[in-house]
Amino acid sequence: MNISSFQGNGNDFSCWDDVLSLDCDIHFVDSIISGKVKLNLRGTVSVDYEFIDDVPDVSFYVPVLSHILFHEKFGYFLVDAGLDKSYAANGFGRCRGSLLKDYGSFFIQEEGSSISDFIEEREIDLSGVFLTHTHVDHVSGIVDLDDGIPLFFSNREKSMDLKPFYYAEYFKSKKFIQVLDVDSFVDTPILGRCFDVFGDSSFYAIYTPGHTPGHLSYLLNGENKVLFAGDACYTRHGLKYGVTASDYTWNKNVSQKSLERILRFKDKYNINIIPGHSL
Repeated sequence: MNISSFQGNGNDFSCWDDVLSLDCDIHFVDSIISGKVKLNLRGTVSVDYEFIDDVPDVSFYVPVLSHILFHEKFGYFLVDAGLDKSYAANGFGRCRGSLLKDYGSFFIQEEGSSISDFIEEREIDLSGVFLTHTHVDHVSGIVDLDDGIPLFFSNREKSMDLKPFYYAEYFKSKKFIQVLDVDSFVDTPILGRCFDVFGDSSFYAIYTPGHTPGHLSYLLNGENKVLFAGDACYTRHGLKYGVTASDYTWNKNVSQKSLERILRFKDKYNINIIPGHSL
């Protein structure tokens, strides 16, 4: 395993009005559903806020998502990797450990719907995978991809493996892990710390901690402007109520501040927000 700091191609920034006036050579290709997981509705929005007392205590299935984009110079990339093929036969996938059933999530996957199935069917030559964070439903798909494909995520993100209790070792055989140092990100209006990944204003990593300490969201600045929020916002209920999730969240107060920045950006620039588990 080769872990290094990703330097990128430059990180100059003027202002969002100038950046978003550009139609960069990057395209949002498709969103991929590699499985489903059951969530509690009241867990997707924090019930600490009185004004959402009407949210019912019910469970529902949400999609496990990945998103594919194409940069005309650098090629195809994924934002998150979804589920690997193993979930079609086993709802816990490759995860194991003595506390698996206590701490692991159980997923539903149809045969042939994994990320690698999608990539193989379309004969896509991937140049890299950008991860919002390292929870199993966002990273497990990497095990079915070529080990030489670079992986990118925050330097403040940690492996979820807790041997011998709960682990999967998804990164063990990967050759190129590039961490994005959030301390080197530029402090921008509204969104805060951001990084111009390709150096051409086409794709920004945004530091949105709270769900995890190192969580990143990503802004695609092409003809269609899309902000992939990851689990900074679980579902469109979070966008509707303006409230972060309570379940599986490292720090709700920090997460709420990250979501509020995303919502202010959305309101000012009319950006399409794709939550971590809603289309």
